[in-house]
Amino acid sequence: MKKYYWLTCIVALITIVIDLITKFLVIKFLVNPIDIIPNFFTIVNTINRGAIFGTLQGWLPLFAMVTIVFLIMIFYSKEKLLNNKPLSLAYGLIIGGACGNMFDRLILPPFGGVIDFLDFHLKTSASLFSYPVFNFADVFIILGVIILLFNFKTKETSKKDLSNKE
Repeated sequence: MKKYYWLTCIVALITIVIDLITKFLVIKFLVNPIDIIPNFFTIVNTINRGAIFGTLQGWLPLFAMVTIVFLIMIFYSKEKLLNNKPLSLAYGLIIGGACGNMFDRLILPPFGGVIDFLDFHLKTSASLFSYPVFNFADVFIILGVIILLFNFKTKETSKKDLSNKE
């Protein structure tokens, strides 16, 4: 068994559990929005029938297919993944986030939607800027992608350094 196999599995499992528990709490107990930081951060109960941050509304078959293709790609790249700690962590976050949102879309009523509840906005007397409402699965996916990009950028930089020394 490869060195970081369990890291990927544990991170994915923890990510799924955190995501599903927070969504359950929002569904069960949140009737009215809660202002955590007035005019900046509110916890709300919304249904997103789109992709991350509300894009591509109503494309459930596409989301399911993309998630399945991504999971298959991870399975086939497991040799590289399981020997690299940052990649293992990143894929664990992405797998967990994708599975958390897929669970919502396929299991939870209303069918086809994802529970979103983190609402960041900036209210001033003149205007309102509102970032799309999201959930912890979205946060985990974005963190995983950032780690992937940083890991690939670091590898590119080290390859350039090696070629410059020759």
